[in-house]
Amino acid sequence: MKFILLFLPLFILASSLQEYRVQKTSYARALLDNDKKDQADALKSLIQTSKELKFNPSYYENKLKFLERKTLLTKKQETNIQKFTRNPIVSPKSISKPIDIKETKAVKKSKIIVIDPGHGGKDPGAVANNKQEKNIVLLVSKKLKLILQSRGYTVFLTRDKDVYIDLKKRTSLALDKNADLFLSLHINSHSKSDSSINGVETFFLSPARSKRAKEVAKKENSSALKYADEFSTQSFLNFLSQEKIVMSNKLAIDVQKGILNSTRSLKYNTKDRGVKEAPFWVLAGIDVPSVLIELGYITDIREVTKLTNKDYQLLLATGIANGIESFFAKNK
Repeated sequence: MKFILLFLPLFILASSLQEYRVQKTSYARALLDNDKKDQADALKSLIQTSKELKFNPSYYENKLKFLERKTLLTKKQETNIQKFTRNPIVSPKSISKPIDIKETKAVKKSKIIVIDPGHGGKDPGAVANNKQEKNIVLLVSKKLKLILQSRGYTVFLTRDKDVYIDLKKRTSLALDKNADLFLSLHINSHSKSDSSINGVETFFLSPARSKRAKEVAKKENSSALKYADEFSTQSFLNFLSQEKIVMSNKLAIDVQKGILNSTRSLKYNTKDRGVKEAPFWVLAGIDVPSVLIELGYITDIREVTKLTNKDYQLLLATGIANGIESFFAKNK
């Protein structure tokens, strides 16, 4: 009897984990079958089991929220089509009217972009050379917002002042606004022994392939989800859409190229640290192309001097905006 009581919690845990795996398989099958009802049922089960296992359920909650919104939009579109079929508004003038090029551009510029200035408030991010990451990325983000708005995009910031915003609210904003893109801006850092390391790198969400990518992800993730463990991180990554990975990779390439072209146009010797993949939690709960940009290293005195320069910040923002334009142009 004592033996049974001693190992009962382990038996329950093993049973719950098995149920969790079965539910993940059910969800994957529903995705393949494109069955929205089965997807919703599987997600609800995963949310409940995640809570029981003390896992973070926000990924599945965001997935369910996105699915429900997508289903609602589809129903609205079907309703509009039915109304149009019953009472089509067609006239000889509308048939002969040429396509309005400006109108076409307006459709393209109806894209919604969410910009996430990393950290904030009680979380300063990387700190070195008497500078804080949270302040620099906010300034660049505000400049980027203005540039994109001037080009016709709808833009939202996850924060527009020095406040702490938790991870769930950052990703929820992108979902609530039905964003087409999500970009999280950060400043990198390194140990004192390697304080001369500098350069720009852009990450997209995927299981990390290199030791350095894992280190960067661990640093950025630590302030957002201190309770996360490796198992729960992998649980998130298991459900990554292959399409999202591919599109995020393309976005990362265009943004990285845009930044380099923009900053180097004024002979800044910006080092290209490349496009990389890593498991960033802030990108995990979003179903649209998303990237995390490390704009430079706060630990390098020469680079932090550039990063705090208004003209250089404008070049960074312009480069990111150009990269976004390039991405949309190639992926209509």
